[in-house]
Amino acid sequence: MTIITVKRSEIPPMTEQRMKEIIAIPDEDIDYSDIPELDDDFFKNAQSVNYAKAERYKPITKRK
Repeated sequence: MTIITVKRSEIPPMTEQRMKEIIAIPDEDIDYSDIPELDDDFFKNAQSVNYAKAERYKPITKRK
């Protein structure tokens, strides 16, 4: 496996054309081999989070 490091500033912006290309990729062509499958053990400890109410997930805003 090759790890590629890219600076955030080097990532091109998401365009409508690129989004269409990504959506058109068939599921069977997506490589999930580096993502562990979520099994029953994972869901035994999973908790539902209401992000709208969770204080720590609210966006940080700057005052002018």
